[in-house]
Amino acid sequence: MKKYIIGFLLFFLVLNLFGKKDDVLVYNIQKGNVFHFYADNPNIVPYQIVIYFKKDKEKFLSIVKANSVSNFLFSYTNSSRCEPVYSVKKIIGDPNNVKANEDYPYLLPFAHGTEFKVSQGYGTRFTHRGWLKYSIDFSMNIGSSIYAARGGVVVAVKDDSKVGGRSRRYKGHANYITIAHDDGTFAQYVHLNFAGSLVKVGDVVKAGDLIGYSGRTGRVTGPHLHFMVYKPIEGGLETIPIKFLMQDGSIAYLQSKKFYTGYNPDIDDKELLSRKGQTNSYGIDDEDSLGEP
Repeated sequence: MKKYIIGFLLFFLVLNLFGKKDDVLVYNIQKGNVFHFYADNPNIVPYQIVIYFKKDKEKFLSIVKANSVSNFLFSYTNSSRCEPVYSVKKIIGDPNNVKANEDYPYLLPFAHGTEFKVSQGYGTRFTHRGWLKYSIDFSMNIGSSIYAARGGVVVAVKDDSKVGGRSRRYKGHANYITIAHDDGTFAQYVHLNFAGSLVKVGDVVKAGDLIGYSGRTGRVTGPHLHFMVYKPIEGGLETIPIKFLMQDGSIAYLQSKKFYTGYNPDIDDKELLSRKGQTNSYGIDDEDSLGEP
């Protein structure tokens, strides 16, 4: 797996690894009835900004580079001196710099030698629809160890939520870790435990590194890990199908309702300790371990 690490190290040397995750600020400066729009991006990755003007149904799309301020986006002329009514959509990543490698051999996001069940795979009717089509849910006890499936740099972390449940009011309360890859894609590990992240924004991780612990935060019906890899597209995000490294050295797509055993070729089986406690054996119904990010 070492040959797959070199690329992201070279790619992310140009990033400010000590950046702090924050929101992108969009603002305008008025001159008469002309409004000049700008954006500040304190994040260590670029963001796509989509601004939609309701009155004339006009849309503007701009890419704001990482760690930058006072980025001019565009000028908008209003029919009056009143500030126009508009909405702002902020999307992580730059769709112009994506070369998604869908044949990359991802590691399963849990410990080598442990076994977990895919409770919800690609294209299910429950929550893996639309842009979330190629997402995977692994049924897991709270506190199960989560490992990086692919190397990259941590670009977002949320681990301050203590709540979760079936109600829509829990949407937006999921803890997560987002890792950027050298091909412009991102992996996201969702529904983590409170204070369940072992990494921070700017950390460089390699495949197989311990990064956090699973939980049941956000809108969920039970404890599990939601895992997905996505790429930025014009005006949005899109999950992509990925393959995982199996114990026999092959790479394959995962299937719903099947159990899979974590495999890391850099770990010697003879040195492994018993990890039976990490196995998903608590026997709840599959429906109890689903949710949405």
